[in-house]
Amino acid sequence: MPAATETVTDQPTGYINNLTPEQVQKLKQLWGKLFEIYDQQVEESPLSTPTGRSRQGSTDSKSSFGSFFGKKKKVERESVFLTSTFNDASGTSPAPLEEAIKSVSGKHLKAACWSAIGVDNPDALLLRFLRARKWDVDNAFTMLSAALRWRIEERVDEIIHLGEAGLREELERLEPGQSKKWLDQFNSGKSFLGGPDKGGRPVCYINVKLHNKDAQSLEIMKCFTILTMETGRLLVAQPVETTCLVFNLADFTLANMDFDFVKFLVTCFEAYYPESLGVCLIHRAPWVFSAVWSMIQPILDPVVASKIHFTKTDEELLQYINKENLPEILSGTAHHSGKYVAPPVTSVVDAAKEFPEFDAVKEKYEAATREWASTPGASMDGRKAMALEYRLARLKIEDGARAKTHYHRVGMINNEDGRLRINYQNETSVEEDLTERV
Repeated sequence: MPAATETVTDQPTGYINNLTPEQVQKLKQLWGKLFEIYDQQVEESPLSTPTGRSRQGSTDSKSSFGSFFGKKKKVERESVFLTSTFNDASGTSPAPLEEAIKSVSGKHLKAACWSAIGVDNPDALLLRFLRARKWDVDNAFTMLSAALRWRIEERVDEIIHLGEAGLREELERLEPGQSKKWLDQFNSGKSFLGGPDKGGRPVCYINVKLHNKDAQSLEIMKCFTILTMETGRLLVAQPVETTCLVFNLADFTLANMDFDFVKFLVTCFEAYYPESLGVCLIHRAPWVFSAVWSMIQPILDPVVASKIHFTKTDEELLQYINKENLPEILSGTAHHSGKYVAPPVTSVVDAAKEFPEFDAVKEKYEAATREWASTPGASMDGRKAMALEYRLARLKIEDGARAKTHYHRVGMINNEDGRLRINYQNETSVEEDLTERV
């Protein structure tokens, strides 16, 4: 078992604080390719619209997991809020993507990219894709383009804007009865954020025994996952770039297994949020899980697979996360994270609101980056200062750009006064200011 106490604060080569001249050149090239699609002129219509979507169905009978365990029944799963028409999620088939990406306006791709950057250092986003594709610029661009298109199609911005309360109302409007199923994801305690682990990473806990595939649609699980991942990004700041994922499999049965969701989650970490997973712990897996694992393992990218470790006992889990930072359900003492605080109806932001001062900072950053990327020999000097200016401007508009979440309401995330402070709400945790960590 690898040393769980290995720090992640000393960045290896290929990260923001440690780039070789060759890696800087690759970063410039990827920015250049991104600017090319920013500039493409396409009729101004996004891939999908907020209302009036076609409902797309899928059946459980197509799942190899279902057929493996002899499930015969067909259960229709319709999409009422999301739409997915782009199947090349891996970003490894350039030809289909190159044709597809031409149908998206540069305006929408640019907006999707800034959404993907969020409050982070913009260079860090591109470096994630470069590392994921082993510094092959063309493959990294293909992968990044696919991720941007996915963000548009899967309405990631709208999920962030609507938040828990907005999605509750929207799902109920589209299909009565869905609001309860949506809130059940939070109230059940099946998954929540906490931490940190011994490497300083935030932790996402998934209590698998509390999940039943047939209790909600795959669409609701996708929205829940996207909102959780986008919220969890606020807990990550330089030089830490990854998260810890803990699957608690105590009392797991086959009724808890949701292979469609597992495939979606794997795809998120491999294709849409690459280089975001630091370690994945599968805790207390019973013998029956071995059959499930034999089906999951083949779909994993080798890099992702290398980050997965099995912990059989609480003592082994404690090698990765201190007891005071573990939730009670995992024999820890931290207990605030999993107790859901429901949102008021008013916790929805105006997606149409404009932020001219922030837009000016974005344009300034982009103009400077265009010049830097096209200038031979230009160094990274000054880019961290620009990234900090961008981060400060982005944090100032957080209240208008993102709906408040459970983690804001319980005080884990505090973005008042244009600062970003986190407090994991454990017995020994203290508030930490992440604002200037770029």
